[in-house]
Amino acid sequence: MRLVRIRKGDEHRRDATVEGHVRHTQKIGYDTKKMKRGVSTRSRWEIILDILDVIATTGNRAKKTRIMKMAYLDWRNFQRHFGFLIDGGFIEQIDDLSKGTSYGLTERGKELRSKLKDLEPILSA
Repeated sequence: MRLVRIRKGDEHRRDATVEGHVRHTQKIGYDTKKMKRGVSTRSRWEIILDILDVIATTGNRAKKTRIMKMAYLDWRNFQRHFGFLIDGGFIEQIDDLSKGTSYGLTERGKELRSKLKDLEPILSA
């Protein structure tokens, strides 16, 4: 993703990738002002909810790299949380010869996502 510096008076000339980043972070509920300052720290459950949200919003079918990037995780943290979700039966592997391996939510994963959504105000406090 390419970030651009916006000059005073040129606020309307934003790069599409920056706007897409802001739209996505607002969509999954982050305070973008906090993220710009570099203060955002997520709990384990917030990260898990983000991973589940990414899979759900991509049509219940997403590849690992897409999930990792859209959840704003580095590879090591992604592997740790993703492994927990796979081992717990919250995410299933979908093999498709034409599209490759992707991942989707199981019924158990959908249930966890809805419960974490209910707890989200408590988790982010």
